[in-house]
Amino acid sequence: MQLQPLPTEMLATCPVCGQAQADLVWQQAETFIAEGLCLYQCQACTQIYLNPRLTLESTTILENQSEVYAYTEVEERHEIDIKVDIIGHIEQQGLLKPGRILDVGCNRGLLLVAAQSRGWQPIGIELSSVAAQIARERYGLTVYGDSTCLTELEAFDLITCWHVLEHLHEPLSFMRELAAALKPQGVLAIQVPAYRFREQFIEQQQAGSLLNVVHTLHFTAATLIQLVQQAGLCVFYCDESPLYRMLTVYACHPQGLMARLGPPVWLLAELQQAQIQQAALSKQTSEVEAQVAQLTTTAQTMHDYLGQLETAIDTKNKHIEQLERQITTLESGRLLRWLKALRRLS
Repeated sequence: MQLQPLPTEMLATCPVCGQAQADLVWQQAETFIAEGLCLYQCQACTQIYLNPRLTLESTTILENQSEVYAYTEVEERHEIDIKVDIIGHIEQQGLLKPGRILDVGCNRGLLLVAAQSRGWQPIGIELSSVAAQIARERYGLTVYGDSTCLTELEAFDLITCWHVLEHLHEPLSFMRELAAALKPQGVLAIQVPAYRFREQFIEQQQAGSLLNVVHTLHFTAATLIQLVQQAGLCVFYCDESPLYRMLTVYACHPQGLMARLGPPVWLLAELQQAQIQQAALSKQTSEVEAQVAQLTTTAQTMHDYLGQLETAIDTKNKHIEQLERQITTLESGRLLRWLKALRRLS
């Protein structure tokens, strides 16, 4: 059976910011798109997007033709263990305790199984009816077929969105839906392929994991953070892993940001500088106090010495006065003897 191009639609504006000006940044032949796989970068917000792109109907046709990967028992256990670590990392970074979790694009539910093992109450959304049925039957999970359920469900402490955003046609409205479904202190965790590592994908012969017809959007850290912020959330964790070539962000409502970020970096820097200055001042104060103590001791010694000197001078003066009296007495005696001698001569 020869594969044929599927119906597409041409975008007149950026699917994120609505601006029209964009530059072609990548082009390659593509079986399902007659014009080829063409990526444009918006001149306004720098979002990279596929144009033309498959219609939603065409995308549904392709996804229904794809098979759900059948894990062996060992592979499944390994995947669950990896996802247990992922949930643990989100808990640690997001200061979360187990509560209600929603996994958007949950596939067969392995992330929800991992979360459940850590005490979370799991709910999933999965467009693939085959994958959703496996999650329900094999693991007993509650899985909905689309996001319309969000308006009827209670808010969530954690929403995970792994490899979903790159498939969307209307990313901003979707992000706003997720933000509305998040509790005031809840966390939204997102992961997408990192466009920054496009050349590495190609060199490792894994270009299809990034450059394909169902990836309508391609994200850098800047554009993903920008999208999250437009939905009214704040990013408190961002990682672009060169090892896995993935981009991961954790976000929350503004009121939950300070507890997760702690004091601003500039404030920490100023506090650290103030502590250094205080330590230096304390050292200088100690040195001055030591010098003052030494000067006080020296002054006391000098005071004692001056006291001793004054006593010695007083003693000396008394000796001098006594000596002067003795001299006066001697001289008076001599003078009398001279007078007597003169009288005898006369």
